[in-house]
Amino acid sequence: MILKHSAAYLFILILLSFSSAWAQNCKEVSDWMDIIKNEYPELKTDSYLSKNIIDNLALNLYSDKYFVPFRGKSFSSLSEKARSKDWRKIQSCYIKNGYQTNSHRAWVFNNIIYNYQLDFRTDTFGKKIDARNQLRDALSQELRLLSDGKFDYNSIQKLKSELNSEYAVLFPSEIEIASNTVNKYESLAADRMLSQKAKEAQDLVNSKSSLETLLNFKASNSTLYLTASESMKTQVNSKVESKVVEVVDYLMPKEEMKLLAAKSTDANVRIINRLIADFKKDYDRVLHMESAKKTFELFQERKTEIVSNMISYLTDGIESIKSQDELDQLATLLLSDLDENSTTYLDLSGKIKNKRISIINKQNRIAQEKRSKAAEKQILFTEQANIRANEVAKLQNEVKVLRQKLNITYANSLPSYEDLHYVLQAYLVMINPSKKYSDSEASNFINKTGEMGFERLGSGKMSNKMIFKNSFGHYMHFNGNFEKSSGSVSLRISDASEEIKSFYDKDIRANYRNRLEAFKTPNTNEAKSNYFVNSGRTLYKYYTAGNSLTVEAKSNYATEVPIEAELIGATIYKIIPFSTFTNLFLNKGQSYTLKASGKMKVGNFLGNSGPEGINASKIYNIDKRFPHGSLIGKIGEDGDWFLVGKGGTFTTNSKGRLYLRVNDRLVTDNDGYYTIQYEIK
Repeated sequence: MILKHSAAYLFILILLSFSSAWAQNCKEVSDWMDIIKNEYPELKTDSYLSKNIIDNLALNLYSDKYFVPFRGKSFSSLSEKARSKDWRKIQSCYIKNGYQTNSHRAWVFNNIIYNYQLDFRTDTFGKKIDARNQLRDALSQELRLLSDGKFDYNSIQKLKSELNSEYAVLFPSEIEIASNTVNKYESLAADRMLSQKAKEAQDLVNSKSSLETLLNFKASNSTLYLTASESMKTQVNSKVESKVVEVVDYLMPKEEMKLLAAKSTDANVRIINRLIADFKKDYDRVLHMESAKKTFELFQERKTEIVSNMISYLTDGIESIKSQDELDQLATLLLSDLDENSTTYLDLSGKIKNKRISIINKQNRIAQEKRSKAAEKQILFTEQANIRANEVAKLQNEVKVLRQKLNITYANSLPSYEDLHYVLQAYLVMINPSKKYSDSEASNFINKTGEMGFERLGSGKMSNKMIFKNSFGHYMHFNGNFEKSSGSVSLRISDASEEIKSFYDKDIRANYRNRLEAFKTPNTNEAKSNYFVNSGRTLYKYYTAGNSLTVEAKSNYATEVPIEAELIGATIYKIIPFSTFTNLFLNKGQSYTLKASGKMKVGNFLGNSGPEGINASKIYNIDKRFPHGSLIGKIGEDGDWFLVGKGGTFTTNSKGRLYLRVNDRLVTDNDGYYTIQYEIK
């Protein structure tokens, strides 16, 4: 009976022992699996991780440092049978202890253990583990050398860099421990090196170059200063400063010897100014030191003596000065580095101040006179513009009366200049190098001429020469140039009445500007001799021969005919795409100021440009040196173009008329204008 009970008791003890051992083994498994979580608490296992990241985590987890404490042996030493047995053990713990409900352990099991524990296909993983073990051993060796004092400062910096590069693949806790160790010894190494640098500085010979080295000591060793101890930095600073004082005290007597080159009786202040400038350049950072300050005061005293001896004739020189710039130059030459409390400084600065006030007052008077003259000029221009506007309005009314009277007899068979412009545009659509046009374009052209009572003489395709006639015997001639896509239309009346002649004469003077004038001239008799313009896109002309009358509208797309810029203010031009020159004549050597503003479309696909131009293709530029659409100018027809842009002050190198243009040869798709104000100096 006793034996029976003893056997049962022994069996229970064996079961309890086995259960306890198994629980202990599973505890080791869970601790091992939790290493990654402990190292990377922020790791999101539900997010995508690249294979490189997972490989690196696996290499650390299976490396000797973390695998041997768990298994008792290195992973690479295990046989295939042992690895399989370990796998069954881990799998059993995973299932029985519910690890699958722990998101982190489930991720480690599925992504690391499952993929690497039973990988027998190659020995690549084992070799990588060996490499990781060697890397960790190398870091341990470097840290041992560091603790033994066998690393200098530069080697420590190299190791710090390696912690962020090749050693960075190790777990964060390892890098943190290594970094703390490195930081501890880095300060000691920095102290040693900084102390050595200070000793080298103290051994420098006394010279200007040595002074420069000493003054830049802290900047040159800034990295050491960041890591050295405060006590060491204080010691080093004291040693370097003492050496600076020694060098400065040595150099000052040599600097004072230079005063022999600037005698107090000299009448040339530039010599002492140069000596002072050189001294300040060399010793500006040590002027607070006693010896340097004393030497600088000697230089100041010498300059005061020189200027004081010149004061008698300087007074006349100051009075002869005409501009503030000259006065500023003289003040800098004479007053700089003088003792501001000296009689010489106070006397001379007072004279210069009074002269400055005199120059400013004179400049203000001149500026006021200019403003007054400009205002008077603008008032006169406005008055004349108002007179012209009244004359234009009167003339336009006369044109309206004549039109109404002539319509009684001729209905719509006397086209206006504007009518000719629109029918010309319809014609030019068909005049192109390809000589092709659509039926709708031809129909539109025929309809427009028909609306004016004209029918084509002849038939066939549209051509570059066509004649139309109305019921009154008036002819309309169309002439085109296919290559240039240009052309003209002429209305010819062989027996024009005086009323018809008067109508066209007054219409062109009332609504258009003579291309050679800066504004409308309604009361001139020049209508029969020149082209007139509105936008410049089309040129209009009126001329008679006996009873014969010809009215012409001609395209000017390529600006073949020069057009004077319109004057919209006393000194303000309006520069349109077709403007080419102004009525402003300048002499050689004359200075003038131009100020430009405004917007202009400079192409269907390029958008708007200001007078400064835009960054675009220069294929259509008049001058490819300057931006497309920019405002450019030249003096005289044969002058060289220069960039005006938004303006500036210019000086002519020849005599002639001022030309202003938009830097664009293809102006047919341009629109808008620039305004430019000028002032003659």
